[in-house]
Amino acid sequence: MNQNKYILFITGSILHVHDKINKNEFCSRYPREPHCDLRLYIQNSRLEKHSRLLNYEYYNVIFYYIEKILLKYKINTTFYTTYSLNRKNETLEINGNKYVIYDQYLGKSFNLFNKAFLQIKDSEILDNYCIRYLVESFRIMGMSIEASIFYSIGLQTNAFEKLNLAYSTKSECTAYTFIQETFIILHEIAHIIIKQNPRLISYKKREIDQYIDKQPFSLFNNLDKADKLIGNFNLDEFRRKNLIEEIICDYIATKYTFELFFNNELLTAEEFAEAIYLGLRTMRSINLLNGIISTYVKRPNERKSHNLSQLFRESSIRYWLIKDSIRSQYRSKYKTKFKEDPLHNLLLKDMHDYDSFYETPFLNVQTILKKLSATLKKHNSLKNIPFSQQISVLNEIDHMLGWR
Repeated sequence: MNQNKYILFITGSILHVHDKINKNEFCSRYPREPHCDLRLYIQNSRLEKHSRLLNYEYYNVIFYYIEKILLKYKINTTFYTTYSLNRKNETLEINGNKYVIYDQYLGKSFNLFNKAFLQIKDSEILDNYCIRYLVESFRIMGMSIEASIFYSIGLQTNAFEKLNLAYSTKSECTAYTFIQETFIILHEIAHIIIKQNPRLISYKKREIDQYIDKQPFSLFNNLDKADKLIGNFNLDEFRRKNLIEEIICDYIATKYTFELFFNNELLTAEEFAEAIYLGLRTMRSINLLNGIISTYVKRPNERKSHNLSQLFRESSIRYWLIKDSIRSQYRSKYKTKFKEDPLHNLLLKDMHDYDSFYETPFLNVQTILKKLSATLKKHNSLKNIPFSQQISVLNEIDHMLGWR
């Protein structure tokens, strides 16, 4: 990784974009304070942290480059950066205005995963991440009992202290994070592009359909026995359509991430391909964690046992096909830049490195939550904790974790 080259690039880009914003060329599209309708939406859908933590200048660089893509499709949208417990990026339309919301806390997660895997090489960091994630997720849902239990676990195991140390460790892989965040934002932009140009949904649709039906890969997950016994992977029309759109958005995002930054040589060709791939694997890990938490919240007697298995398989299809989207760029324009076909390199690392690192810590959460569910069922009195006391617990957690 050429960290110095990346720092020179990002510093120069920040100065360039800042100058244009000062000249009012882009100010309205990169607001620091959202419009009233957007502000109301964010307040009702997220638990935000103080805006002084937001790195507007950095994200304005990504938005500035992405606008080159939007111009091709004559799409006008407003970019907004937030910092919330939700770690969620999204596109939406309010009163005819298109918005792209990117969550800096998600970007912080990308950088942490990169440091843990590429730099510190310690999967315990992700164990600690899971504990904090559980606290914050249950906090968002107002589930004070679960939030306080995992908050206590975090204190007893020093998980928060260790995680903060990892966060504060100087990153030597910020170029990876930059490429990943660009890819993820472009993925959201791709949904807008497809909505405006529905014909694009036919791109590779036939091959994707065949892949979904054949699934030429083995599932090596650690889901419970009930999930393993599920045979055929059946998608109803709605879920298949959504999955195909997500995959096509991955292809579009890969194409434009290459077009925007590959020739800047912020990373070697192999590192560039790996950055995109690891970005999607990080998102898969977070989505899997969300699925496990959702399964717990619905409680075993209410849930449909196949939901988590379907989420796992759908995301598996996406991260296998992202290799194809990277390979298609290699074959079309960039072959001379690579030492070998990136597919071979990524497959090899899948078998030796990626899978255990990006899967195990998150699947362990499923076992923990199952045990917690069984324990809480034995103690029905916990359900009768007064509402005022629950609010007090949540406020204390907010304060201790720095969200108030």
